[in-house]
Amino acid sequence: MNPHPPTPLGITHLSFREEEASPASVYPRAQDRRRNPGIHLVGGRAVGAERSAAVVMARQVMRSIDRCSSALMALAADLTPSKLPVLVKLAKARAGASTADVSLASRLLDLQQMATLLDKEMAARHRLEAELHEAGALLQRMRTELVHIQTHAERTEQLAYQDALTGLPNRASFEIHSRRALSQHAPDSRAFGLMYIDLDGFKTVNDTHGHGVGDELLKVIGSRLAHAVRADDSVSRHGGDEFLCLLVDVQDEAQMSAIAGKLFDTVAAPCQLRSLSLNVTPSIGIALYPRDGTTIDTLLEHADSAMFWAKKHHLRHAFYRQVPAGDKPRPLGGVSGLAQPDLHPWPALDGAASGLHAWTPRP
Repeated sequence: MNPHPPTPLGITHLSFREEEASPASVYPRAQDRRRNPGIHLVGGRAVGAERSAAVVMARQVMRSIDRCSSALMALAADLTPSKLPVLVKLAKARAGASTADVSLASRLLDLQQMATLLDKEMAARHRLEAELHEAGALLQRMRTELVHIQTHAERTEQLAYQDALTGLPNRASFEIHSRRALSQHAPDSRAFGLMYIDLDGFKTVNDTHGHGVGDELLKVIGSRLAHAVRADDSVSRHGGDEFLCLLVDVQDEAQMSAIAGKLFDTVAAPCQLRSLSLNVTPSIGIALYPRDGTTIDTLLEHADSAMFWAKKHHLRHAFYRQVPAGDKPRPLGGVSGLAQPDLHPWPALDGAASGLHAWTPRP
């Protein structure tokens, strides 16, 4: 009967059987044995009988350890999570199982469980990275859409306050600038002026050369006016061949006259459109706040009246106060009779004290 039962699931049970050594490696030649019976040759060296037996035994142990290691490596490569718990139970239940056998199987089980957990963590990490990548792509798309929405909103706002032909501010924009000027200029301290500009003979240009040439001429005139005023002033297209200039922080009529003369020369300069050389002159009417009105509607009406007076008498520009009472518009309240100009005195302004700056045209 075999004293060593079979090992379950391939676990090698270490047993050290005494193997016979080959005569050539243990026993010396006959003449040496006769000469000294207690001497043996092991590996070509003469050793005592007890020492030679220990060497043989050590070699046998090393070979057994090597075989055991190979078996364990093969077993570990074939282990699965379903086999390991069974292996541990069998190892513990085995009659002759040693503590080392059970400990080794338990450690292998722990390592396999750690590997399984690591695989799960890596899979979770890959899923998280994929979700983060998807979220980043979504965020980028949202940013792109937001930029498009903002650009569209800005474009829509620009179109709402910009004249489509000349690119100048339109009537809606003029309303904003004029009401801002009212809020910033107190009647007893600061003044601003409103110029109403109409092009003389523009209808003749349209009739003679066509509306396409007329539109090109309006673009040129609008650009000239925008670059002839100060940075804080504004030029807008009122409609047709009419423009409005809102001039802030003016000091007196002399300053307004100088600005009006500059604008007249700017518009009247020859304009070269393809093979055409055109000349148009403007008629400019001026209303001053608060002397000629304290509301935008009143100032606009009075500047328009002054413009018609300048056109009628071929003047470069005219102030509302120069318009005779018979040519002034009727009052807005519907009272019969001629409208009278507002009687607000021109404020006494000190340019140095109020921080006013000299007028210089835009580059």
